[in-house]
Amino acid sequence: MKFQNISLEEGVLSLARQREKWMSSPERIVRAARHYERAVHILIRKTVKSVSSKIAVHRPLQVPQRPPINTLIQVECPARIDLSGGWSDTPPICYEMGGSVVNIAILVDGKRPIGATGRRIADLQLVLISEGQSEPLVLTNLDQVFNYTNPTAPGALLKAALVCAGVVRADSPLNFQDQLQEVCLVIVFIT
Repeated sequence: MKFQNISLEEGVLSLARQREKWMSSPERIVRAARHYERAVHILIRKTVKSVSSKIAVHRPLQVPQRPPINTLIQVECPARIDLSGGWSDTPPICYEMGGSVVNIAILVDGKRPIGATGRRIADLQLVLISEGQSEPLVLTNLDQVFNYTNPTAPGALLKAALVCAGVVRADSPLNFQDQLQEVCLVIVFIT
């Protein structure tokens, strides 16, 4: 069965049926586990992609004024501690058994430990710098951004954030530079 071509509900039910067949012996469980895991990855990818249909990115009617070149913009948020149900809200567990999480936001050493800093640059490109990264990752075209689905690609998480935030879109008729111009923001991300 091609998991890419079926609905999420059909995929989850199919996985549950297959799992029942694999429970007869430890050898069968081990042998089938990698196939089950691959199918789950496909379903998780489909689910993550479906989130974008629930989010609306509204472009302002009036183009906002851009910050001056080299102006830093910084955002920070607290860390999260799971008190109950950690990871029960993630696929495939939540599909079969439901899931909920109770957590609290905390400061670490009196500070919000998660954040990013952006700076508008003159060039129509994205420069990504992650903590511990020796060289900046310079993105000058869409192909460099859309390999974010490969977790081993440099800057995959930052690229995924750019795509989810609508900074660049695969379905846009505009090229990379025009998309950056459209969002009125050309920045350097430093995490």
